[in-house]
Amino acid sequence: MPKFSQKKFMPYSCDEFYELVADIKLYSEFLPWCISSRVNKTEKNQVNASLLVGFQLIREKFECSVSLDKSNNIIHAEHIDGPFKYLVNHWEFKPAEGGCVVNFFVEFEFKSPILNKIMGSLFEEAVKKMVSSFEERARNLYPKEN
Repeated sequence: MPKFSQKKFMPYSCDEFYELVADIKLYSEFLPWCISSRVNKTEKNQVNASLLVGFQLIREKFECSVSLDKSNNIIHAEHIDGPFKYLVNHWEFKPAEGGCVVNFFVEFEFKSPILNKIMGSLFEEAVKKMVSSFEERARNLYPKEN
């Protein structure tokens, strides 16, 4: 299964970055390959969300259960339905001087061996692009003075 993790300092508060990642319905505005994103249901700290992603001729819709733990600055998502056999995505935000340290982890496997082969070769580059898109979104939402 492809896995990727990254730990990076961001010059934003934990609250700012947490809110950015937790705002799933806006993902299609800034994430590459995200055609649409919507929240289907919210109950306390649990969200059911659907995303439609596309790359070249491939389009796939999937549904995730997202746990939002604001008190510990953790967002955890797991696949419910769609093309994945397995999908886990985890964000953690730790306070640091002048900002926060963002810990990001994703691991997945498609049900289709063909999709696994296609996406496996592009996986690391795609995830890096996705993480940098969150960073760019933070720069746009929370501009810092020089």
